[in-house]
Amino acid sequence: MSISARTISARQSSLALLFGTILVAPLAALPTDPAKLASGEPTGTYTPDGTCTAIPDDAYDGSLASMACLTVPGVDLLVTDVNVDLSLNHTWIGDLTIKVVSPQGTVVTLQSRADFAEPADDGTGCCGDSSDLIETSPFTFDDDATDSAEAMGTTIGGTEFACQDDAICDYFPFPDTGPGVNLADFNDERGNGDWLVCVGDSATGDTGDVCLAALTLDGIPGGCRSTSNGELSCIDPIPSLSPSGLALLFLILAGAGCWMLFRR
Repeated sequence: MSISARTISARQSSLALLFGTILVAPLAALPTDPAKLASGEPTGTYTPDGTCTAIPDDAYDGSLASMACLTVPGVDLLVTDVNVDLSLNHTWIGDLTIKVVSPQGTVVTLQSRADFAEPADDGTGCCGDSSDLIETSPFTFDDDATDSAEAMGTTIGGTEFACQDDAICDYFPFPDTGPGVNLADFNDERGNGDWLVCVGDSATGDTGDVCLAALTLDGIPGGCRSTSNGELSCIDPIPSLSPSGLALLFLILAGAGCWMLFRR
Protein backbone atom coordinates (compact mmCIF):
# COMPACT_ATOMS: atom_id res chain seq x y z
CA MET A 1 0.00 0.00 0.00
CA SER A 2 1.39 3.42 -0.90
CA ILE A 3 2.04 6.15 1.66
CA SER A 4 -0.78 8.18 0.09
CA ALA A 5 -3.24 5.29 0.48
CA ARG A 6 -2.20 4.75 4.11
CA THR A 7 -2.67 8.46 4.79
CA ILE A 8 -6.16 8.43 3.25
CA SER A 9 -7.07 5.33 5.26
CA ALA A 10 -5.83 6.96 8.48
CA ARG A 11 -7.80 10.08 7.66
CA GLN A 12 -10.94 8.03 7.09
CA SER A 13 -10.47 6.18 10.38
CA SER A 14 -9.90 9.41 12.30
CA LEU A 15 -12.93 11.01 10.67
CA ALA A 16 -15.12 8.01 11.56
CA LEU A 17 -13.88 8.10 15.16
CA LEU A 18 -14.53 11.83 15.46
CA PHE A 19 -18.05 11.80 14.05
CA GLY A 20 -19.00 8.59 15.85
CA THR A 21 -17.95 10.10 19.16
CA ILE A 22 -19.85 13.32 18.45
CA LEU A 23 -23.00 11.33 17.71
CA VAL A 24 -22.75 9.16 20.81
CA ALA A 25 -21.68 11.84 23.31
CA PRO A 26 -25.06 13.60 23.72
CA LEU A 27 -26.79 10.28 24.35
CA ALA A 28 -24.29 9.20 26.99
CA ALA A 29 -24.35 12.61 28.67
CA LEU A 30 -28.09 12.48 29.37
CA PRO A 31 -29.13 11.05 32.76
CA THR A 32 -29.60 7.35 32.18
CA ASP A 33 -31.47 6.71 35.40
CA PRO A 34 -34.08 9.35 36.29
CA ALA A 35 -35.19 7.15 39.16
CA LYS A 36 -35.64 8.15 42.75
CA LEU A 37 -33.21 10.05 44.94
CA ALA A 38 -33.51 10.48 48.68
CA SER A 39 -32.87 13.20 51.25
CA GLY A 40 -32.44 12.32 54.91
CA GLU A 41 -32.56 8.77 56.20
CA PRO A 42 -35.56 6.85 57.51
CA THR A 43 -35.23 6.51 61.26
CA GLY A 44 -35.46 2.71 61.46
CA THR A 45 -34.36 1.70 64.95
CA TYR A 46 -33.61 4.94 66.76
CA THR A 47 -31.03 5.25 69.51
CA PRO A 48 -31.62 8.24 71.84
CA ASP A 49 -28.72 10.70 71.76
CA GLY A 50 -29.90 13.37 74.17
CA THR A 51 -30.36 16.10 71.56
CA CYS A 52 -34.16 16.45 71.69
CA THR A 53 -35.77 19.88 71.28
CA ALA A 54 -38.44 20.89 73.81
CA ILE A 55 -41.95 21.54 72.46
CA PRO A 56 -43.26 24.79 74.03
CA ASP A 57 -46.05 23.75 76.42
CA ASP A 58 -49.51 25.12 75.63
CA ALA A 59 -47.99 27.64 73.20
CA TYR A 60 -49.49 26.62 69.86
CA ASP A 61 -51.58 29.36 68.26
CA GLY A 62 -51.56 28.24 64.63
CA SER A 63 -48.23 29.85 63.74
CA LEU A 64 -44.92 28.15 63.02
CA ALA A 65 -43.27 30.49 65.52
CA SER A 66 -45.23 28.81 68.32
CA MET A 67 -43.89 25.35 67.42
CA ALA A 68 -40.64 23.43 67.89
CA CYS A 69 -39.17 23.15 64.38
CA LEU A 70 -36.33 20.96 63.13
CA THR A 71 -34.54 21.79 59.86
CA VAL A 72 -33.99 18.99 57.36
CA PRO A 73 -31.89 19.65 54.21
CA GLY A 74 -33.38 18.63 50.87
CA VAL A 75 -31.86 17.65 47.53
CA ASP A 76 -32.16 19.13 44.05
CA LEU A 77 -34.92 17.17 42.37
CA LEU A 78 -38.45 17.62 41.12
CA VAL A 79 -40.47 16.10 43.95
CA THR A 80 -42.83 13.21 43.20
CA ASP A 81 -43.28 11.82 46.73
CA VAL A 82 -42.48 12.79 50.32
CA ASN A 83 -42.47 10.72 53.51
CA VAL A 84 -41.78 12.14 56.98
CA ASP A 85 -40.28 10.21 59.91
CA LEU A 86 -40.58 11.56 63.45
CA SER A 87 -39.25 10.54 66.83
CA LEU A 88 -40.60 12.38 69.87
CA ASN A 89 -41.64 12.15 73.50
CA HIS A 90 -45.01 13.40 74.76
CA THR A 91 -47.54 12.42 77.41
CA TRP A 92 -50.72 13.38 75.50
CA ILE A 93 -50.95 12.81 71.75
CA GLY A 94 -54.13 14.87 71.46
CA ASP A 95 -52.20 18.04 72.38
CA LEU A 96 -50.05 17.88 69.28
CA THR A 97 -50.16 19.52 65.87
CA ILE A 98 -47.47 18.49 63.37
CA LYS A 99 -46.61 20.34 60.18
CA VAL A 100 -43.99 20.14 57.42
CA VAL A 101 -42.93 23.14 55.36
CA SER A 102 -41.16 22.95 51.99
CA PRO A 103 -38.36 25.32 50.91
CA GLN A 104 -40.98 27.05 48.69
CA GLY A 105 -43.16 27.74 51.75
CA THR A 106 -45.89 25.15 51.16
CA VAL A 107 -47.34 24.01 54.52
CA VAL A 108 -48.92 20.59 55.05
CA THR A 109 -50.51 19.65 58.38
CA LEU A 110 -49.63 16.03 59.08
CA GLN A 111 -51.57 15.71 62.32
CA SER A 112 -54.00 18.05 64.03
CA ARG A 113 -54.69 16.95 67.60
CA ALA A 114 -55.53 13.26 67.26
CA ASP A 115 -59.11 12.28 68.13
CA PHE A 116 -60.22 15.89 68.62
CA ALA A 117 -62.27 17.85 66.08
CA GLU A 118 -60.86 21.27 66.92
CA PRO A 119 -62.93 24.31 65.90
CA ALA A 120 -59.92 26.07 64.34
CA ASP A 121 -56.21 25.66 63.77
CA ASP A 122 -55.31 27.95 66.67
CA GLY A 123 -54.63 25.72 69.67
CA THR A 124 -57.97 26.29 71.40
CA GLY A 125 -60.30 23.61 72.74
CA CYS A 126 -59.74 20.27 74.47
CA CYS A 127 -58.64 17.48 74.53
CA GLY A 128 -57.95 14.62 72.08
CA ASP A 129 -56.36 11.22 72.65
CA SER A 130 -54.53 10.78 75.94
CA SER A 131 -52.00 8.09 75.04
CA ASP A 132 -48.29 8.80 74.82
CA LEU A 133 -45.35 8.91 72.42
CA ILE A 134 -41.79 7.78 73.11
CA GLU A 135 -38.69 8.60 71.08
CA THR A 136 -37.55 4.98 70.80
CA SER A 137 -40.66 4.18 68.70
CA PRO A 138 -40.52 6.55 65.72
CA PHE A 139 -43.45 6.79 63.32
CA THR A 140 -43.92 7.72 59.67
CA PHE A 141 -46.34 9.93 57.73
CA ASP A 142 -46.98 8.50 54.27
CA ASP A 143 -49.85 9.18 51.87
CA ASP A 144 -49.96 5.44 51.16
CA ALA A 145 -50.40 4.40 54.79
CA THR A 146 -53.66 2.71 55.81
CA ASP A 147 -54.19 4.42 59.20
CA SER A 148 -55.22 8.04 59.70
CA ALA A 149 -53.11 10.34 61.88
CA GLU A 150 -56.40 11.37 63.50
CA ALA A 151 -56.64 7.88 65.00
CA MET A 152 -53.13 7.77 66.44
CA GLY A 153 -53.23 6.20 69.92
CA THR A 154 -56.97 5.55 69.95
CA THR A 155 -56.58 1.77 70.19
CA ILE A 156 -54.49 1.82 73.40
CA GLY A 157 -54.73 3.18 76.94
CA GLY A 158 -53.72 6.60 78.19
CA THR A 159 -50.41 5.43 79.66
CA GLU A 160 -49.39 3.31 76.68
CA PHE A 161 -47.19 4.37 73.76
CA ALA A 162 -48.35 4.66 70.17
CA CYS A 163 -46.32 2.52 67.75
CA GLN A 164 -44.58 0.69 70.60
CA ASP A 165 -47.73 -0.80 72.14
CA ASP A 166 -50.16 -0.92 69.20
CA ALA A 167 -47.62 -1.72 66.41
CA ILE A 168 -49.17 1.01 64.24
CA CYS A 169 -46.29 3.18 63.09
CA ASP A 170 -47.38 4.47 59.66
CA TYR A 171 -50.09 7.10 59.18
CA PHE A 172 -51.52 9.15 56.36
CA PRO A 173 -51.91 12.89 57.09
CA PHE A 174 -55.11 14.28 58.59
CA PRO A 175 -54.94 18.12 58.46
CA ASP A 176 -58.44 18.73 59.96
CA THR A 177 -58.60 22.56 60.15
CA GLY A 178 -54.90 23.04 59.41
CA PRO A 179 -53.44 24.00 56.02
CA GLY A 180 -52.72 21.43 53.34
CA VAL A 181 -54.34 18.25 52.09
CA ASN A 182 -51.63 15.60 52.10
CA LEU A 183 -47.97 15.09 51.22
CA ALA A 184 -48.78 15.11 47.50
CA ASP A 185 -49.13 18.90 47.90
CA PHE A 186 -45.33 19.00 47.52
CA ASN A 187 -45.30 17.22 44.17
CA ASP A 188 -43.63 19.17 41.32
CA GLU A 189 -41.81 21.49 43.75
CA ARG A 190 -38.01 21.65 43.83
CA GLY A 191 -36.62 19.63 46.72
CA ASN A 192 -33.41 21.58 47.34
CA GLY A 193 -33.19 23.91 50.33
CA ASP A 194 -34.22 23.64 53.96
CA TRP A 195 -37.42 21.85 54.94
CA LEU A 196 -39.02 22.35 58.36
CA VAL A 197 -40.77 19.73 60.47
CA CYS A 198 -42.64 21.45 63.31
CA VAL A 199 -44.53 20.22 66.38
CA GLY A 200 -46.86 22.37 68.51
CA ASP A 201 -48.54 21.75 71.88
CA SER A 202 -52.05 23.06 72.61
CA ALA A 203 -52.72 22.27 76.30
CA THR A 204 -50.96 22.82 79.58
CA GLY A 205 -49.52 20.18 81.87
CA ASP A 206 -48.45 17.43 79.46
CA THR A 207 -45.09 18.15 77.89
CA GLY A 208 -42.65 16.62 75.47
CA ASP A 209 -39.86 17.11 72.96
CA VAL A 210 -39.06 16.24 69.36
CA CYS A 211 -35.90 14.22 68.92
CA LEU A 212 -35.53 13.43 65.24
CA ALA A 213 -37.11 14.42 61.94
CA ALA A 214 -36.18 12.89 58.60
CA LEU A 215 -37.57 13.26 55.10
CA THR A 216 -37.48 10.78 52.26
CA LEU A 217 -37.84 12.73 49.02
CA ASP A 218 -38.45 10.87 45.78
CA GLY A 219 -38.33 12.61 42.43
CA ILE A 220 -36.67 13.45 39.15
CA PRO A 221 -33.02 14.64 39.27
CA GLY A 222 -32.21 18.34 39.00
CA GLY A 223 -32.23 19.78 35.47
CA CYS A 224 -35.03 17.46 34.33
CA ARG A 225 -38.77 17.90 34.06
CA SER A 226 -41.70 15.56 33.64
CA THR A 227 -43.61 16.40 30.45
CA SER A 228 -47.39 16.30 30.01
CA ASN A 229 -47.22 12.82 28.48
CA GLY A 230 -45.16 11.45 31.37
CA GLU A 231 -41.79 11.44 29.60
CA LEU A 232 -38.56 12.86 31.00
CA SER A 233 -37.19 16.09 29.55
CA CYS A 234 -33.68 17.11 30.62
CA ILE A 235 -33.01 20.78 29.91
CA ASP A 236 -29.36 20.42 30.91
CA PRO A 237 -27.96 17.55 28.80
CA ILE A 238 -24.62 17.42 30.65
CA PRO A 239 -25.30 16.86 34.33
CA SER A 240 -21.63 16.51 35.33
CA LEU A 241 -18.21 15.42 34.17
CA SER A 242 -18.59 11.80 35.24
CA PRO A 243 -15.91 9.23 34.36
CA SER A 244 -17.86 8.29 31.22
CA GLY A 245 -18.18 11.96 30.31
CA LEU A 246 -14.45 12.50 30.71
CA ALA A 247 -13.75 9.46 28.53
CA LEU A 248 -16.03 10.77 25.80
CA LEU A 249 -14.41 14.20 25.99
CA PHE A 250 -11.00 12.55 25.60
CA LEU A 251 -12.16 10.61 22.55
CA ILE A 252 -13.57 13.75 20.95
CA LEU A 253 -10.33 15.65 21.48
CA ALA A 254 -8.21 12.68 20.37
CA GLY A 255 -10.30 12.26 17.23
CA ALA A 256 -10.05 15.93 16.41
CA GLY A 257 -6.30 15.85 17.02
CA CYS A 258 -5.83 12.83 14.75
CA TRP A 259 -7.86 14.44 12.01
CA MET A 260 -5.78 17.61 12.18
CA LEU A 261 -2.56 15.56 12.23
CA PHE A 262 -3.36 13.47 9.16
CA ARG A 263 -4.50 16.48 7.19
CA ARG A 264 -0.95 17.72 7.18
